[in-house]
Amino acid sequence: MMLSKAQQHDLKECETMMETGEEKDCSLCSCNGCLADVITEMSFEKYQLEAERTAGSLDDRNRFLNFSMGLAGEAGEVVDYLKKVLWHGHEMDQDKLKKELGDVLWYVATIATTADLDLSEIAIANIEKLKKRYPEGFDEEKSIKRTE
Repeated sequence: MMLSKAQQHDLKECETMMETGEEKDCSLCSCNGCLADVITEMSFEKYQLEAERTAGSLDDRNRFLNFSMGLAGEAGEVVDYLKKVLWHGHEMDQDKLKKELGDVLWYVATIATTADLDLSEIAIANIEKLKKRYPEGFDEEKSIKRTE
């Protein structure tokens, strides 16, 4: 789901209007709602559009390099945080975990966009794969004997 030049322009225009406090009729553009609005719901499509606003202007090769390394780093931060909770006696802070998982999601979204993939299609394909692999739900024995 690469953003067209018009979509990128619309997002930048909305962001500028948000910064200056101007009102914008977003039904005229493709930003899927004014960026100044409080977000109460988020679809995968809208998330990808919103994430792209902060992705910068790298070529595809450098996007893949930067975002894949960022994903590995952010996944490591999630693991490190959970290690502290599970092994070092830290209290679980859901807001902290939510922020760290959000960083992971941002990198997944920007990698998907670079590859011209939709997060919703990725999610559907993943669930379909898991339903075929574990039609009755997860099973340790089936996991051990898995052939794929």
